[in-house]
Amino acid sequence: MFKRNEAWDSLPMSKSDHKKKWDADARLIQPFGAEQALIYDYAECVAARTFLLMSNLPHTVEGRQNAEYISPTRELPVLLSHGSLVSGFESIVRFAVEQGFVSLEVTDQEMGEMEGLVSLVQEVLVNAELYICWVVKPVLRKVTIPRFSCFYSWPLNHILPWARMKVIRGNLGASDWLDKSLDQVLLEMKLCCRVLSLHLQEKPYLMGKRPTPLDALVFGHLFTLITTDLPTVNLGAIVKQFPNLERLCLQIDQTYFKGPTQIED
Repeated sequence: MFKRNEAWDSLPMSKSDHKKKWDADARLIQPFGAEQALIYDYAECVAARTFLLMSNLPHTVEGRQNAEYISPTRELPVLLSHGSLVSGFESIVRFAVEQGFVSLEVTDQEMGEMEGLVSLVQEVLVNAELYICWVVKPVLRKVTIPRFSCFYSWPLNHILPWARMKVIRGNLGASDWLDKSLDQVLLEMKLCCRVLSLHLQEKPYLMGKRPTPLDALVFGHLFTLITTDLPTVNLGAIVKQFPNLERLCLQIDQTYFKGPTQIED
């Protein structure tokens, strides 16, 4: 969850009142989307890039097969700015706010609502994406293992995916997700989308007239669900049951990426 600090309580997302000059050569390092990235990592990468675009912070996107190992925390993507590495969507947002590159205009009540919805997305959608990648057998065999191992040669291309599967299944078990059925996981995703839809209603963005990091995070995950084809499961169909969420995704895509073909790098 975003950690509260004074910078979060001031102004809208903008380029004004920067304490430091943004690194014009900032790079966002991520796995190769077409060959390598799994849906949960890809969603976080899209979310981070969307946040930077919403905030008018120039950057280039760089695909690296070893992006995960560049990350100090193994979280993706990784922002390289002024020689520092900042890893993971939430840390990138926190870095931009604390350094004065981005300000937010939110009340205490809105901050609480935003943090609650961020936690919901991370608890439900991220765990569901991990479950689908590493527990649903057709997805595991046909998508996850080939993508995860695509840049490794034998025997690492066999050893590393199974080692990662053990870790992720252990984490899912600790959070009471491993024992869920696929139908239960899909229902959890639908209920999460329903909460987001009810909060959005007819507003332009989730918190009102201006986009916030919450919109970037939600877009990253919902856009990924809509545009990803997987065996056995149709994740996009869940999102499409909520027209206002689909409208939000289309609006952000057209505003910041100029159409669906521009996001992939």
